[in-house]
Amino acid sequence: MLAHERRDWDGLLELARAQDVDFSEAKPREIRALGELGRLDEMVRTYQDAEKWLLAPSRQECRLFVFAFTGRTEAVQQALGGGLSAMDDEAKAYWGAVARLRADRHDEVGRAVLTRLAAGASDGVRRSASQQLRRAVLALSCSEETKRIVERMLQGPSRPLRRPLFEASAKGHIRGFWLLVVVVLLALLQRYFR
Repeated sequence: MLAHERRDWDGLLELARAQDVDFSEAKPREIRALGELGRLDEMVRTYQDAEKWLLAPSRQECRLFVFAFTGRTEAVQQALGGGLSAMDDEAKAYWGAVARLRADRHDEVGRAVLTRLAAGASDGVRRSASQQLRRAVLALSCSEETKRIVERMLQGPSRPLRRPLFEASAKGHIRGFWLLVVVVLLALLQRYFR
């Protein structure tokens, strides 16, 4: 999406809500756009409404957005060290700095990281960092209800994770292989004796 590349958050929000894009692609973009625009209460409500419908990778990404834009630095670091550890270093630095500045808009470390990224990072991260530096002077806050929702998110998943029907193991793979061999042999024997 061109709006995402340009960091046009209003345009991206409009596109995400137009329902022309798949839900799993649209919701993370909508949630990020709301956070980037400082519409924190709406961002958290949107995530809360979509959480149960999001696939695990999208849910992790959305949780990162919520934690970063509400200034939950420890939760951001845990997300970046866990399920989102494959994210590139510039993006990790960006999200850590955003969380620091949203927690304390006078945080010098967060400001320094964003300044460095705004000067020499890849195009998208550079634009985002510049925008965050401009917005850092604004005192953004969220309602008490939003704070309670985010605190519940920090406590753990709101719904218990289901166990998979089958546990993957080497023994299970070997059994599956032998079952496949037996099925193929039975099919060959059936053809042979017709």
